[in-house]
Amino acid sequence: PKEDVKAPLASNACLSCHGLQQQTVGPGFNAVAKKYKADANGQSTLEKSIRTGSTGKWGSGAMPPFATLKPEELKALSAFVLEQ
Repeated sequence: PKEDVKAPLASNACLSCHGLQQQTVGPGFNAVAKKYKADANGQSTLEKSIRTGSTGKWGSGAMPPFATLKPEELKALSAFVLEQ
């Protein structure tokens, strides 16, 4: 991962629930990228999902909110996911 996402990926345990290429607890980042890459609002949608959490987008599992992330961290994380 790029330097600007290594710290938030680690400190928020993103990779505990998401693999880069495979589903673990949640979908793999590559599946998320595939779903949102063509969406003009995909990055802002991902930023909101990370910040506020989500339920039901990928089955019955829930993603907890990460409301303490800074706007630049949300932007970096969502961009990183979309690059997969």
